[in-house]
Amino acid sequence: MKIVAIFAAFFVCRVIQYIFLKKTSGKIEGRTQLLGYTAFQYLLCAVLSVFLLTDIKGIFSVSPMGMAISILGGIAMFSSSLCSMTALKNGVQMVLTSLFSSMSILIPTISSVFLFGESMSLWQIAGVAALLYAAYLLLGISKASYQDFSVKGLLFLMGLFAADGLTMLAQKCYPHYEPQADTAVYTFLSFGTAFVLTGLMAGTDMVRTKTKITRVLSKDILLGGAILAGMLFIIMYLGILAVPLISAVVLYSLVAGGTLIIAFLVGAIVFKE
Repeated sequence: MKIVAIFAAFFVCRVIQYIFLKKTSGKIEGRTQLLGYTAFQYLLCAVLSVFLLTDIKGIFSVSPMGMAISILGGIAMFSSSLCSMTALKNGVQMVLTSLFSSMSILIPTISSVFLFGESMSLWQIAGVAALLYAAYLLLGISKASYQDFSVKGLLFLMGLFAADGLTMLAQKCYPHYEPQADTAVYTFLSFGTAFVLTGLMAGTDMVRTKTKITRVLSKDILLGGAILAGMLFIIMYLGILAVPLISAVVLYSLVAGGTLIIAFLVGAIVFKE
């Protein structure tokens, strides 16, 4: 029942996330505001992590391996968000970003076989193949997905594929190498890393373009950013809690399949794509 509750909460957060991601992406103007907006979300996620820490000292007791995994997870997560938002900003439809994100389950699924000795039955392999084929068919449902498709858009999508896969792999590795560690330690270090990266890039751009913070974080995007931050934090936290409960192939296949369906329905029903 615990895993059912985790997935139910996960998919509800996904719906809210996709709605506000699409609504706010059109309000972001330029690289500087995009970076500042992303940094704002990561900062809120790091703050939320602090509130869930069972012991603040746990941040300093994590092993070098656990810290490295958390930091690498933060770098991958930052790259994923940036690629996704930039792809949407460049006219790539939500269903395409979800397609490449869903395909990224290949990275943690295959890696888990070699890193953790997890096995994949023929039925599970067939299930993953069916999911990828379903994603391909879903792409063909909307012919508009092919309009104005550029090499630049494809590069962002490939970056999203790699970054999402590495993000999931880091979340899979952390409980394995740090079985007794607090999940909030991982989220704090990951979101903190992502915040530092985006904050430095945003700050550099603001100085170069002489852009004020009030222009970067305008009032019309603050609420959406706060909601997206909350959903992002909950999704990651629940994902890590689910890792010890089921195998990688089952976990990430369900996540990818459900996410793809949600993205398609939100795009079709809410945004008439």
